[in-house]
Amino acid sequence: MTQSSLIKPARQTDANLALVKRTYEGSSSAENAKSLQHALASDARWSEAAGFPYAGTYVGFSAIAANVFARLETKWDNYRVDIEDYVAQGDKVFCLWHLFRNLCQDRQIF
Repeated sequence: MTQSSLIKPARQTDANLALVKRTYEGSSSAENAKSLQHALASDARWSEAAGFPYAGTYVGFSAIAANVFARLETKWDNYRVDIEDYVAQGDKVFCLWHLFRNLCQDRQIF
């Protein structure tokens, strides 16, 4: 493998990492949502695990926003995600985070 053949994948990895960071590190949750909307394909699938309050699979940004993020805002006080680290390799980026929130409506714990 030549050095030039390694540069393109490295640049793509950097671009993917920057894209994911924009969805978490904006100046507001509205900015993060806008970045996420631009990053997702129109048929993106978001799955919440069985047993979680919002369990199900949602397709497209509008469904994801309505069934996950809008519900977080109305059901949880002081919801925030603190990023611990990102791991990027090739076309995959993982975000390690901690979720903080206070229950405010149905007091459902999962």
